Amino acid sequence: MEFLFSILNIVLFLVMLGVLVTIHELGHFLVAKMFKVYVFEFAVGFGPKVFRKKKGETYYSLRALPLGGFVSMLGEEDTVPEEFSDVEIDKSRSLVGINRGKRALIMSAGIIMNLVLGYGIFLFSNGALKQTGISVKMNLEATSPLRALGVQDGDYFDFEDFTLDGYNLQSFGDGVYQPASGADFAVYVLFSPISMNNLSFEGKAIQLLRKDTTTLTNDSFYTDFKSGDKVTFTANFIHYADADDKVGNPYSRDITLGTVGNTAEGYKLGSLGFAFTKFTYRNNFVETFQKSNRNFVSSVTAVSRGIKSLFTTGLQNVSGPVGIFNMSASTLQNQGLASFLFLWGLISINLALFNLLPFPPLDGWHLLVVVVESITRQEISPKFKNVASLVGALLLILLTVAILAKDIIAIFGVLL
Repeated sequence: MEFLFSILNIVLFLVMLGVLVTIHELGHFLVAKMFKVYVFEFAVGFGPKVFRKKKGETYYSLRALPLGGFVSMLGEEDTVPEEFSDVEIDKSRSLVGINRGKRALIMSAGIIMNLVLGYGIFLFSNGALKQTGISVKMNLEATSPLRALGVQDGDYFDFEDFTLDGYNLQSFGDGVYQPASGADFAVYVLFSPISMNNLSFEGKAIQLLRKDTTTLTNDSFYTDFKSGDKVTFTANFIHYADADDKVGNPYSRDITLGTVGNTAEGYKLGSLGFAFTKFTYRNNFVETFQKSNRNFVSSVTAVSRGIKSLFTTGLQNVSGPVGIFNMSASTLQNQGLASFLFLWGLISINLALFNLLPFPPLDGWHLLVVVVESITRQEISPKFKNVASLVGALLLILLTVAILAKDIIAIFGVLL
């Protein structure tokens, strides 16, 4: 069964990646056709041809490496493909033969299509699928230490809302982490379930966010647990007397959690002996658009921060194909289809914004060329553009290899 699930994950990954790439290139292709630019080839993937067929004046091809694609148009380079060397083509059908406004629309169409696709995925995920929520109603174990503090089975945890680095977060309390050696420091106590089938408040599901952090990154969370460490925090609860009680009785308790484990396997925070419950629901028409709008804005914000971190903290918060595959597979297995689709909506937006960077040979570079040519009223040398695109492509390949290596090392680190 695990083998079949792995095969399913690989197929879904390739299908979703193929959809994102195809939609992106389709944007360039359709707008180019709309403006009657001569298109030599519409390709999904790079490398050796798996399938190729000519329809009309354009070749349509599928290539071996599904990590991108391209639309080859007249005017992008000085030369034309060998298959078209004997074809008489009017210069007005080249990229340089149309006005710069139309050229800019062709170059930005892929970005726009990925943004639209991302929002469309959010709409489908939020509107067509059942949503899974986490209720903060607690199921206490018989041996839960919370019972000695007066917490009853069926009571509710009361969130504390706070904002950090532009993100709206919810804490289950704030307190002090006391390492066995070293100075104490203030933390927020957060909950991030390992999966929707395991909502226990223990171990890796408990995340400690340092209160002195100003920028939210992976380093903001404290994970260096040692033997003898403990965290003490104040948690707020609500007790409802019965089903008719709409107000409830709020109360607070000071809670202490120690670490469990060993030096060989590592330490983690212990258990408070309870788990949350999950429930399903559907969004109505208005809620679907409201949630999709929030998803879109938060995704653009998150991706923008991620791209910025590429220039400030390097590859630390960046994932390549291997990292995305693992994230995709884990999300589908642990969080369900709605969260899986949300992830791919986020990836589509990531593809759009990354392509907006003014770096050759990305779409943002071509847009920058159009802007510069519009300001100077002169065409930039095709030779310069070709050299810049070649150098940029080589640098992007090196970046991809570096990210790939980082992801593989991280996987082996986990396995070891």
